[in-house]
Amino acid sequence: GGVDGLELKEENKAELMKTNRLKNHWGLIPQTVKDAFSLVKRMRKRYLWVDALCLIQDNQCDVKIGVSMMQFVYGVAMLTIVAATGKDSNADLHGVHFTTGPPERIVEICKPGRAMILLQDMDSVLATTTYASRAWT
Repeated sequence: GGVDGLELKEENKAELMKTNRLKNHWGLIPQTVKDAFSLVKRMRKRYLWVDALCLIQDNQCDVKIGVSMMQFVYGVAMLTIVAATGKDSNADLHGVHFTTGPPERIVEICKPGRAMILLQDMDSVLATTTYASRAWT
């Protein structure tokens, strides 16, 4: 958040909903979102939920309904990407670009059949981030 970037709006909805149209607007997409696309592609998955691109930002009804559905979106998600270390959406998504080799990983079992792979101890990382000050991710 906090950065101007591509958003789904009533005026561009028809254009952005066409196949492969995000490629035409790649320069307007914040780095964190680009990194999330890269991560999803490397995992050989096809879908990524990005509030700014999935909810019509200038339609209060769409945003309100969408936000009320987040529990279901996250509940069925294969993976939730948390951009915790950047100050805004132009920050690199930590761990996507390995310039010095992959970081140490910690696997934490959330519940049977669900696990988290942590790049560092989550409590210590989150305590000092902008993410810790937000009410919503």
